[in-house]
Amino acid sequence: MPIVFLDTETLGLGINDPIWEIAAIRRESDGAENRYHFHVSDAEGRRLTPPDGFPDRFRADFNARYGQVLPLPPRTLRPLLRNLFRDRPHVVGAVPNFDTERIAHQFGVNGWHYHLIDIENLAVGYLAGRGTILPPPWNSDDLSRAVGIDPGQFRRHEAMADAEWARAIYDHIITTGKA
Repeated sequence: MPIVFLDTETLGLGINDPIWEIAAIRRESDGAENRYHFHVSDAEGRRLTPPDGFPDRFRADFNARYGQVLPLPPRTLRPLLRNLFRDRPHVVGAVPNFDTERIAHQFGVNGWHYHLIDIENLAVGYLAGRGTILPPPWNSDDLSRAVGIDPGQFRRHEAMADAEWARAIYDHIITTGKA
């Protein structure tokens, strides 16, 4: 079964706050991988703008990266996203329901396997199985380090880097199984 390592960047935390960046690494059953990386415009093809009160550090990142590419409108992205999620892949990410719920709501696209794989929960279970109990609230960077993946190797809060980070944690736990 295919696996999709997924992350989105949004202009807020609400279900209607626009997604401005989508990145995924789709791993096929034979291990082959393809990357998907999109920037999103509004329905009319206009560039998005951060809302008032958008945190400065996220605004700076948005301004630096969003202006470098041509964003695509949802109607253009829908078939690309349907292709990404063909064959009902498992979706892996940090709180992946955040991403899948927004993609379904904002693009009308779904089709992934309903068992989402949250790398943070995966890490907590992995560590507990090895006798390390970490009570909530959990910090994703601390969990990453605890399983042996340095989060500093990834440009966190950039969609593709976060998809790569999720893949690294998943592969370390599932494939190698070594802490």
